[in-house]
Amino acid sequence: MGCLLPSQGVAADLVFTGNLRFATKTFIHVRLADGRVIDAGLPKTGPLAAEAILGQYKIADQVQITCKTVSGDLDPTVDYAHSLELKQIRFLRAPTPDEVAGVNASLSWKAGENFLKPSSVAPAPKPPAPAVPKEFEQIRPVNLEYLSHLPNFIADEVAVRTHKPKGSDKFKEKDTEVAFTGRFTTREHIRFNGKPYNKPTHWLPGGPTWAVGFGELLRPVFDPDCENEVTFEGRTDVGGVQLRSFAFRTPMDGCFGPGLTNYQFFNAAKAGCFLVDNAGNVIQLEHHEVGMPADMGAGSTYVLKWGNVKIGDAVHLLPIAMDWTWITPDGETWHATETFKNHRHFESTINIKFP
Repeated sequence: MGCLLPSQGVAADLVFTGNLRFATKTFIHVRLADGRVIDAGLPKTGPLAAEAILGQYKIADQVQITCKTVSGDLDPTVDYAHSLELKQIRFLRAPTPDEVAGVNASLSWKAGENFLKPSSVAPAPKPPAPAVPKEFEQIRPVNLEYLSHLPNFIADEVAVRTHKPKGSDKFKEKDTEVAFTGRFTTREHIRFNGKPYNKPTHWLPGGPTWAVGFGELLRPVFDPDCENEVTFEGRTDVGGVQLRSFAFRTPMDGCFGPGLTNYQFFNAAKAGCFLVDNAGNVIQLEHHEVGMPADMGAGSTYVLKWGNVKIGDAVHLLPIAMDWTWITPDGETWHATETFKNHRHFESTINIKFP
């Protein structure tokens, strides 16, 4: 999942019409017709608190919500601060079967208990899954086996983060070092300008935060439950090594998960390609977001690379480099290039310095 740092601001009340998709004691999500999901925090007390309203609604009910902008505190249940708070909610009608299907698809990337009642409207039937080439089916079990036995490890992630304002041709450079732990990534022991950064959140200060979960970014390609289009493109020479090349495309609300910009989630379709060695293991994967709403920017692009790494007496195929680019709604460009080194089974220290 590409995670983008929410920004705070002051604006007039915002009104949205869409389908309820998820609710907890602290927030609700409303899915708009174009697939965007609006995140709004709930007041702790009063007529709009969770206990007062959630029992009245079902999943996918069409509602109109009015929200105010807030500078909220970190919500530890989701690890971000809600930048909208609910001021009013109004039931409009029961959902259509297509709307129920759309909400159900988006629920696949939101874990946890949903406080909304199930909808009584049956979803529209899913279209048949696209056929995939036999060359892909041959390498699918290889990569699923790899994911199931990926060792728990820690590595130093050394990233250079740069920023280019809209209309500028110059980047401002920032040097970042962050810990990478296992295939379910955590970042820890972070330092900025030599000082520890000990915040109860994964968001990095000074700009957006990018995902580094190599395992999480392989599973959406190979999991049989992720219905992607895949094309075998033949063999290609990379540095004198013959590799097999595949192109792929995932649907909106697919298995890669959403990005977050301000108060909006959007799980865009992804298009990309990957290269595999003779054993069928992925050694490079690239993907970019397709069909982003205009007010959420041009999306992000990831390029990930794997290599043979020795830990103790064993050699493992592990992440060694990544390149990430994001174009913001304001036309700014953020870019991070990263290398992963010193892979090991024990804790690491991290240094971050800004010029």
